[in-house]
Amino acid sequence: MAATSTTEISSRPMDDFIQSKAQPLWHVVVLNVLTLSAYTIVWFWKTWRDLAEHANAIDMDVPSNPALWKLRNISPVLRTIGGLVPILQIFLTSVLFSRCAELNPEPNSFAHKNPIASGMLMTLFMFACLSLYRLPGPLMLLFLLYIAPFVLAQSWLNRFWRSQEPPNALLRQAFSAGELTALILGSILLGLMLARFAVMH
Repeated sequence: MAATSTTEISSRPMDDFIQSKAQPLWHVVVLNVLTLSAYTIVWFWKTWRDLAEHANAIDMDVPSNPALWKLRNISPVLRTIGGLVPILQIFLTSVLFSRCAELNPEPNSFAHKNPIASGMLMTLFMFACLSLYRLPGPLMLLFLLYIAPFVLAQSWLNRFWRSQEPPNALLRQAFSAGELTALILGSILLGLMLARFAVMH
């Protein structure tokens, strides 16, 4: 009987599975590093979009999940564009990190208990790291440490999606065509920067 069950599962058509909204953490690292932070814009838009779609799809007459309730009827595009505006970007970044912390389905974690503080600390760390691009030579690449808050936020989101999605949700491991294009262009730019540093020294 066990062998039959295994065969039935393995022969199940891919249409029976759905793609998870979670994202492998190594995707976040590679895409951010090789695009030299340009991917952050896509990450913000994708995260706002997925959370807003999920919040609007759930019937919540009563805000049983306050963090999710706050994400209803928002404009992912406007929030992403706002994230490019000085000063406003600090507020919106902190808000998104705070929402991610609040959605973390681990009730006893510091992030879930203190989402606003977590969001503010992560935002301050992010912008502090981004300011390191002013350092001379190869030291400027230390600004890439800014990805740490994104990896942390994505780990909370992945736990959240696992708690919301059915067991047959598949985690995408391959890069999309757009992501591959960004990786190629980013790798060329990063290679040129490293070559320039090597020539200078």
